[in-house]
Amino acid sequence: MKATGRAWLSIGSLLGISATSPVLAQGAADNLLEEIVVTAQKRSESLQDVPIAVTAMTAEMRDRIGVITIGELTDFTPGLSFASTLDRMSLRGVGRLTNNYGSDPGVAAYSDGFYTASNYEAGKRPIIIDRIEVLRGPQGTLYGRNSIGGALNIVSKRPTDTFQGEVRATAGNYETRYFEAAISGPITDWLRFRTAGTKGGQGRGFFRDVNSDETEGNVSDDLYVEQQLEFNIGERLEGWIRYSHAEWNQARRSTIATTPYDIAPTYFGGLFPNSTFNGTPTQPVSAPFTATNPSNDNHRQYNNDTPFRANLDGQHAYVMELIGHLDWADLKYVGGYAGSTYTQVSDYDTIERGPYRTVAGGVPFTIFPQIEAFYMEDKEYYSNELNLISTGDGDLQWIVGLYQYHEQVNQNSGVRVPLQTQLATPRMAATTPTVFGPPNPDRNLQIAGAFLDADARAVFGQIDYNFSPAWKTTIGLRYTEDNKDADEYRTRALYGFAGVPYAFYSEIDRRNPLSGKWHATTGTAGLQWSPSADTMAFAKYTRGYKSGGFNAGAFAPDRTGYTDPEYINAYELGLKQTLFGRLTANLSIFHYDYKDAQYPSTVRDPVSNINESRFFNLDKAISQGVELEALWAVTDALQLNLSYSYLDTEIQDTRCFIDGDDTRATAPDARPCGTPVPGQQIGQRIDGGRLPSSPENKIAFNANYTWQMPLGALTLSSTWTYRDETYYSVFARDYNLAPSYDETDVRLLWNAPDGRYTLIGFVRNVFDDEGYEAVGATQSAWGVRTLTISPTAPRVYGVEAQFRFGI
Repeated sequence: MKATGRAWLSIGSLLGISATSPVLAQGAADNLLEEIVVTAQKRSESLQDVPIAVTAMTAEMRDRIGVITIGELTDFTPGLSFASTLDRMSLRGVGRLTNNYGSDPGVAAYSDGFYTASNYEAGKRPIIIDRIEVLRGPQGTLYGRNSIGGALNIVSKRPTDTFQGEVRATAGNYETRYFEAAISGPITDWLRFRTAGTKGGQGRGFFRDVNSDETEGNVSDDLYVEQQLEFNIGERLEGWIRYSHAEWNQARRSTIATTPYDIAPTYFGGLFPNSTFNGTPTQPVSAPFTATNPSNDNHRQYNNDTPFRANLDGQHAYVMELIGHLDWADLKYVGGYAGSTYTQVSDYDTIERGPYRTVAGGVPFTIFPQIEAFYMEDKEYYSNELNLISTGDGDLQWIVGLYQYHEQVNQNSGVRVPLQTQLATPRMAATTPTVFGPPNPDRNLQIAGAFLDADARAVFGQIDYNFSPAWKTTIGLRYTEDNKDADEYRTRALYGFAGVPYAFYSEIDRRNPLSGKWHATTGTAGLQWSPSADTMAFAKYTRGYKSGGFNAGAFAPDRTGYTDPEYINAYELGLKQTLFGRLTANLSIFHYDYKDAQYPSTVRDPVSNINESRFFNLDKAISQGVELEALWAVTDALQLNLSYSYLDTEIQDTRCFIDGDDTRATAPDARPCGTPVPGQQIGQRIDGGRLPSSPENKIAFNANYTWQMPLGALTLSSTWTYRDETYYSVFARDYNLAPSYDETDVRLLWNAPDGRYTLIGFVRNVFDDEGYEAVGATQSAWGVRTLTISPTAPRVYGVEAQFRFGI
């Protein structure tokens, strides 16, 4: 692990500013650290009193440090990793390796107590979100949905008792524009409202097509609006309701191929000219194939014939919270509904090619190689949670809960050739030239997916008992039932076979039912020691569970599409310390025994030549590490913030698995095992490798210094982040390894004396360094391996203006 000299120079320069500022005496009584109140345990408590490893980020902290996106939240959360393009999150090596809805997330996201099926709720801007809490370790005895890896608790800003409002505007390079507004206040003495919204995005992307000059990568046009109502009916009942709507259109390319183009494709049963194709193709008639990959020399350039597009249409969400105050407890209900449709289109082979002319069955025709990959999910889900929470001030505190969840999804993906008109009217079979099958207006080669219904029910509870002034014990239990049913469907149309000058169906609406039921009893036991108001230590054991699942839509043979549930035995020691009212230091040491981690393995279908997934359970893995979070108010003006995690993971499964990116085990660092069969795929060993998305070392350090002046407060804030080399597959091979990288960000904030105005100037990635959010590879049917990377954002800069009224 190393830090660049430039990074240390940037942080060191900021620290040097404080050289002339006297450090206050250690015995000073004033507390310069603002207390952070969290609801990680369903009660409002100081972060320093909660016996859980929690990272909490308030809206004010996000503005000051520059934590706007989920990726930036990842930097300041020990053990957290996130792949933005795939919406996959993991904590301490535990997460999700597939986006198939037949598999549950490993990290649960709660938006105001309502479980949401996407992590993007945590990416809402600070004008919308009051606080984000990241709870590390299995959560289940206090929360409705199972979360084997941890949980995100996202808390919205709420209506206010007085009229208040805020307007924000942001402009930056890459044609970045954002406009945000919120207004809040009373309607009557018992009813309050809040209306807020954001609109904007980025007009130019981080990557450029060398032929069209179009750009992709973080290009977006986003809209989010919400309406809240909060009310009190007497002294016994209070409630809150939120409706939100989101939509966006994005060209958010993040993956770039970095190896020479594969110039001899044999996809889809001979769709392209090859040795099995009938006839010799002529030269391309237009748009000649470019044999040189521009990404070889510049990772910000590409050459595709299909633009990357992603659209979220009509996301609507409703959340309601009701609290009845009894004499001895609070009865709390949280329920909600959300639904949306998401579509995505990209270039299947990541190459721009021209059409080919040839002859099949004596008939001349043209092959168009512009193949699109598409993906669609249409989902809706709702949940109901009921909590009974003790409110007495005695030594015994408790909470019990009931939970119900339902999810319904239509999810599919496939490939199509929009210009290949013959695919619009396929024959029923290769041998029936005059019998037409169902129309194929989208000209799909394949569409495969599933209709999925998932239900979860749970009962849970936790007891905390102070058996002495300094000691508390915790016991929690949970029982969960999970039911999943799916109806797989697949249709395939083929075109380009020898002697067959027309398209035909090889499958028409093939169906296959899937069903699974799982249940588990889990829990937690802990001991907490608080010898003083400034010191808290805890030890805890937690049993975590994630339901079994299946790879819906893959038509996996036998039971290879099913997985058993995951389990974790998590052991953790923690220490939270406050010194002199100026320094907080939170330390966690943990060890996980991880059993039956769900792993999707990619194999190639021998008929269609399309990569397809299978599902497996890894017998055993371990995850262990050390995490440190520290915040130090060095002086009245200088504040330092450190986040560090050391993560050691190891897969302990000695079986053989097929690497879809090296099916014949020919890579230099391949680890073949088993008895090879000529012409067949060869298994490889994965034991000793790391869990995916688990960098060994991760650091974030922020220093900010504030000058108090008659015209306001000026704050200089600088952040340095470092991420160790990271494998993004269970196959610990060079082509799955992202190198380590670091980044430096700088912000300058001016706040008016009355708090009404704020100006922010920012530069992210000051030195324009290139890191990698993910890396990987794909292998063609004939063994050519294409390496891909997902570079982090280049240098971006801009300004933001904020105006508040009624404060």
